[in-house]
Amino acid sequence: MGSFNVLLQFAHHQHSENEEHWCTTPEEVTALFDAFDWAGETDKSNRLERVSPTLSVETRQPAALLWVSSIGDAPNLEFISEYTFPADTTRLFGLWSGSGRKTLHTSSFTLFQAREAVALFTRQAQAELLALYHSAGTR
Repeated sequence: MGSFNVLLQFAHHQHSENEEHWCTTPEEVTALFDAFDWAGETDKSNRLERVSPTLSVETRQPAALLWVSSIGDAPNLEFISEYTFPADTTRLFGLWSGSGRKTLHTSSFTLFQAREAVALFTRQAQAELLALYHSAGTR
């Protein structure tokens, strides 16, 4: 495992603003997730009408990105999430295949599922992460 570039976006930020953290262990990343005031930031976001609170994690080897963003009203927060990763892809009606990128998206994670997605991503538990996205109704 390598390092993780973690970006936190708070309700008062502009779309181009974030707070950057470099983490070296999966535990450091999940600690940032746990310390993030999801309910408070989501409430501020609803009042300020700016950005939704977001945590994104990027790795270089393999080059992949996962982000989670909270919406709704506490205590019933929902999380939108997207996971982009290297994968074999097919094009031209299946006539051509090669290396590319695949993106999974869900808009129905719970707080627990969002945390689990971050933990699985940082541990590079690909099969479990894909299963989590599919169980949440991936698009």
